[in-house]
Amino acid sequence: MELGNGWSAWGAAACGCTRLENGRLSGVIGRHKSPLLACTAVSVFAIAGLMSPEASASCQLTTGPSGPANNIYTCTGSSNSPSPFTAQGDGFAVGVGSYISPPTPPVESTATITGNGTGLTVDAKTFDGDITITPNSKIDLANNNGFDLRHGLIVKAGNNPVGGVNINVDGLVRSNDTYNLGLARSGADSLQLDGKAQSIFTVNVSSGGKIGGGSGSNGINVLDAGTVTINNAGAIEAGSALTQIAVILPTPTQTGNAIKVGDLLAGAIAGKAEINNTGTITGNGGELSPVIFIRATGGAKINNNEGGRIGDDGTGYDEYVLASAGSGGNTEINNYGTINGALNYALATGDVVFNNYSNNSWNTSGFTFFGLGNDTENNEGGTPPPVALSRPSAS
Repeated sequence: MELGNGWSAWGAAACGCTRLENGRLSGVIGRHKSPLLACTAVSVFAIAGLMSPEASASCQLTTGPSGPANNIYTCTGSSNSPSPFTAQGDGFAVGVGSYISPPTPPVESTATITGNGTGLTVDAKTFDGDITITPNSKIDLANNNGFDLRHGLIVKAGNNPVGGVNINVDGLVRSNDTYNLGLARSGADSLQLDGKAQSIFTVNVSSGGKIGGGSGSNGINVLDAGTVTINNAGAIEAGSALTQIAVILPTPTQTGNAIKVGDLLAGAIAGKAEINNTGTITGNGGELSPVIFIRATGGAKINNNEGGRIGDDGTGYDEYVLASAGSGGNTEINNYGTINGALNYALATGDVVFNNYSNNSWNTSGFTFFGLGNDTENNEGGTPPPVALSRPSAS
């Protein structure tokens, strides 16, 4: 098989490999730790014979320079509900868009996924691998106005305790799909993670990346996982779709969450959750739809680092930005950035520790609720912001 620049698939596979340190995707060989490995002559996706710099394919399966067959899946150009991908072994790679390098800067082949069903489904099984949405590439679904909700990207995983699945978003993942039929109202997830008790998910959103923000429901919805880590330098936003519970209750502001881990009714995920934010995480912040909701048996840690903002742009400090409930584990919140809104841990049984490390960085009004654990607020940076109601710890 010949590539567009004259390299054969196996000839290119023999080229030397270097790490790209600038954070731009050039393919994946073997393990999937970022920055990704890439051959100096052409990208791994080109090595696999998927494309040349002039190619305009849709979504194709292929074999990399090593590893099992059909373990690389790359989309370029426009695709309408491409076929689901099932991993065949460790080191699988799914690319929505790709690069060919050299030349320098690399030639970028973008992709747009739309469709009448879920944008893209990836079943990792028990294998480790990477899913990457490159800059200027997108999964962007329109509203279907039916019961068959069209989620943007669904990632399924079994128990993979070694490396897990990395989801790298440098472009856009969004679903605008919702249904509104009487009392049945809901919206689709932009990114849905469906794992097992030992599944490992890592979501990396770059400064130019975005998840959510459409007329669907949740930006990121984690149904279950052993460990989920979300590193955000871009934007994660809740959708605007009303949920069914919003119709039952007289609170029409209940929409989706920007990040939802576990569920108020279905229960906690089996493992633990961590969020590291230097970008923006925003949502409507209703009583039952906080910007971030985490219910995790293994507990949660939220690091809002310098430059990070959780909550809106400063017009609704009484909206709920962080919440948990039920039998989840302990929660630690470390704020070095800006949090706009109130906290609702009234139904949480675990301990909550809130550490505020800079002046004027938690802007809140209305009611903040702490729960039944041994809860602590440490305001290291200055005068504590007003807390209208703080529920005492259980004795």
